[in-house]
Amino acid sequence: EVALGFPLDKWLHHTPQVAANPVVALNRGAVAMAILCWPGAAFLWRRFGRTASFALPAVALLVLSFLSSLSAGLGLIAGAVTALAASCHPRAGRAVLVLATVGALVGSPLAAKQLHRLDWEDAGWLPRSAAHRIAEKPLAGWGFDAARYMKRLNPEAAAEPMSPISLHPHNAALQVLLELVVIGAQVALGIAWILIRRADALPSPERAFAQATYVSILAISCTAFGIWQNKWLALIASAALLVALTAPSRGDKPGPADDRAT
Repeated sequence: EVALGFPLDKWLHHTPQVAANPVVALNRGAVAMAILCWPGAAFLWRRFGRTASFALPAVALLVLSFLSSLSAGLGLIAGAVTALAASCHPRAGRAVLVLATVGALVGSPLAAKQLHRLDWEDAGWLPRSAAHRIAEKPLAGWGFDAARYMKRLNPEAAAEPMSPISLHPHNAALQVLLELVVIGAQVALGIAWILIRRADALPSPERAFAQATYVSILAISCTAFGIWQNKWLALIASAALLVALTAPSRGDKPGPADDRAT
């Protein structure tokens, strides 16, 4: 699609906005590729062995290099690092998940405050879409899904071309803290811990790829999407279900690929 000049996009869409930058229309698909390649890699490992499973994220990274979604690339690379760590030692994967979760929830507001202090919301080297992601008061606590109404609550910001928050801060940790404060953060950590434990209970190699999926989703959540968007939540649920489906049931006998994985 990219190499041939977006023929399908031109055929399906005729609006000037889409035609002006059609590669942006592929961003959601790029994010889905970065996340769903890990359940696919787990499936390939079971059927064809380790080499085939490693080839899939490599191909996905090659495809993403032609697209414009930096979040998808970040998620895929973060997932690959996690998968490699988890493959080396079972506890290494769980340690990466715990550190990444706590780091995202604690580090995001600190980083946002520092970026605002440095006036990086006006930095010319930042992508235009990143300008409104720099939160000024991440611990305000405005209520569930209130981020999309911040423009109305701040008339001066609403008059600016790029307000401090446009629909949402494009960071799951900041959005939870902004809307639900400390109580929301505690609930989020509780849910994250349940997911970490469930991923850790999976057999190998599904454990490593489930942990890679988790970190990919976390990395993308900290740079894109509103946390309550239906499409985003559906993609997360689909990835979680697919990882679980690749794991054999207790009554299954290991095959040649399973022996190689062991």
